Amino acid sequence: MSSVETITSGRFLKQEELEPIDFIKIDTQGTELGIFIGGIGALKDVLEIACEVEFAPLYRDQPLYWDFCPELAQHKLMSNKFLGTAGQTLGTVVLDNNLVRVLLGYVDWCGFLRHV
Repeated sequence: MSSVETITSGRFLKQEELEPIDFIKIDTQGTELGIFIGGIGALKDVLEIACEVEFAPLYRDQPLYWDFCPELAQHKLMSNKFLGTAGQTLGTVVLDNNLVRVLLGYVDWCGFLRHV
């Protein structure tokens, strides 16, 4: 196992002198909300976010769509529109001793806009 040095998105933006940011598109395999929380300063000027969200978890402890909404609302960003379905989340359940594949939810891109 190796280690990787990381920094918050807010620190990265300041270090690289990239502020202000008005649009973010992000797909980090289930860690998007943690990145937003770690880079709260980066959200202060954002007008729109395009973010992959799920309605059923693909990864352990993954935040889902309804976890994003209240967190981003604290920064005056609201869910605006679903931008296109990227796939489906399937699961397996046992029903009457038979394995059955069921649709658990959609993987979707969601737009969050600044509420003004």
